[in-house]
Amino acid sequence: MLKVLFGWFYKGNFAVFLALNSNGGGIKISKVEFTVSNIKKCLCPECPVQAVSICVEGKKRIMAQIAWSSESGMYFEADRVPGMYCSTGKAICKDIDPQKKCRCRECEVWKEYNLGEDFPELYYCQYGQKE
Repeated sequence: MLKVLFGWFYKGNFAVFLALNSNGGGIKISKVEFTVSNIKKCLCPECPVQAVSICVEGKKRIMAQIAWSSESGMYFEADRVPGMYCSTGKAICKDIDPQKKCRCRECEVWKEYNLGEDFPELYYCQYGQKE
């Protein structure tokens, strides 16, 4: 089970957002914060790439319980959230269809973090997180 611990770390006027994952990936510096606010804005759950995924459908129900019932959470189990791939990495669900049209460019998270600047620009569910 992939778990992501994250937070902002400050030293003087310098701040960095770190994500530590439990799948042996170590510490990764992510450009996108994995927060309740961003989960609510994320378009991944409604993206055509995930539209026919049975795996994603089950995770949507869990995501609704986690994200919409809690505003505090500094800790989420990323493997239960069928989205935020620009922050957490590739999709765990293997029944997604990356041949379908990606909606990343329409996403408020994508716009807020200026994710069109370098690779990957889209399809984080397939290529992994933005670092």
